[in-house]
Amino acid sequence: MMFCKQHILIAIGPIVMGMSLGTFAMDYYCQEFLAIFRALQVLATISLLFGVLKKEPLHKDKFLVFWLIITAIFFGVMCYYCMNFITDDFLYSFYDFGEFLLALLVLLLLLAATAFLGYLIYYVYEEYARLRTANSESTAVAASERNAVVETKEPPPTYESTGNLTVSIQN
Repeated sequence: MMFCKQHILIAIGPIVMGMSLGTFAMDYYCQEFLAIFRALQVLATISLLFGVLKKEPLHKDKFLVFWLIITAIFFGVMCYYCMNFITDDFLYSFYDFGEFLLALLVLLLLLAATAFLGYLIYYVYEEYARLRTANSESTAVAASERNAVVETKEPPPTYESTGNLTVSIQN
């Protein structure tokens, strides 16, 4: 019960938020560009947590798709930065063995973080797809129930009477 879907979704938001805050360690020339994505990721994480924790699951899928869109953009930024790191820093570190090992470690960490981010996106997308199918099935059932006309013709109840009805009006 510790790893139910709601707890996993609650944990995914701050994990990805922490990964986006880790972009402070990237190069200075990317910081203005990455600041926008950090702010968007904060907004997406708050909306994900709100969507997961709200009582009625009516629009939960819309909160998940908003988080998925923002996080997919962040995933693209991470992939771009991995390629940028390979072409700028990693290829020029072959002259010093210690610098090469450090660059290789950073590259492997970036690739692992990007792969982990991709897995988290996939997990949230599976939950989104499950919600969409559940919502479409429930709306189809609700629509068929709403359109069904049910008429029950029950006879009115009979009351015992003596047959004499006396009405008196007093002024």
